[in-house]
Amino acid sequence: MSAQESFALTTFDKSHFMYPLHTVIHDPTLLLFFESILKNDAVFQTLLDKHIVTVEKGTERRYRPSYLLGCAGWTMVQTLSDIVFTAVHNIQPYAGNAQRPQTIPRAALEELGYTQLATPRDIDITRFHCLPNYLFNLVCRTPGDLRRAFDAFQKFLCRSIVWLTTRIHYSISKGFEARLNWGAYIGVRWDEYLYRVSPSTVIAEARRRGITADEVAAHYSTNDDFSHPPHPLLTHQFPRHCRLDALSL
Repeated sequence: MSAQESFALTTFDKSHFMYPLHTVIHDPTLLLFFESILKNDAVFQTLLDKHIVTVEKGTERRYRPSYLLGCAGWTMVQTLSDIVFTAVHNIQPYAGNAQRPQTIPRAALEELGYTQLATPRDIDITRFHCLPNYLFNLVCRTPGDLRRAFDAFQKFLCRSIVWLTTRIHYSISKGFEARLNWGAYIGVRWDEYLYRVSPSTVIAEARRRGITADEVAAHYSTNDDFSHPPHPLLTHQFPRHCRLDALSL
């Protein structure tokens, strides 16, 4: 097996929507975290022509993405949304029969990079469990129009991934003072996540307290005074219905 083949995600065309991961994320653990969750779906590495469905509308033809492509694309958007909500609420996704939260605590907005919100649409990526699959409703007059529309969708994924990466790095920079737990999606406590992706943060905290890194991790996981802080009342409500311009296509 070659060195390239041994990685979870191999090098591919720079136009691929997940390429920003390799230019923005430098921590190998964080990179694998994204790649394992979002996956390098083969659907997005094949020619779009294989996933264009022709629809007869009277005497005219219209073109839409295949069901497979529509599902794969929207699943990635919803996964990004899940990562945000599980981090904000410090819960695992789809745990038991609990309803998925539809709100973001106001105290978490700063860590998400939103100190001033003009409208709820300012946090687009958090809204997609309230919306129907846009790709299922996407119908274009020509195959070229469909390609351009899907290219815009992939660019939206790029922007979302880059934004999410910057927010995770910001939380890491806050160390144990962070309110968001970016390890929640994979069932990891924030102190454990820090220990894996930024051991220097844990070591610095240990030195400040005059104990070992292992001891500080154990301290934060057992001491209620230093555990991940609880979130206040949910105050930021997002709409439950979609608009077809949600992706700015």
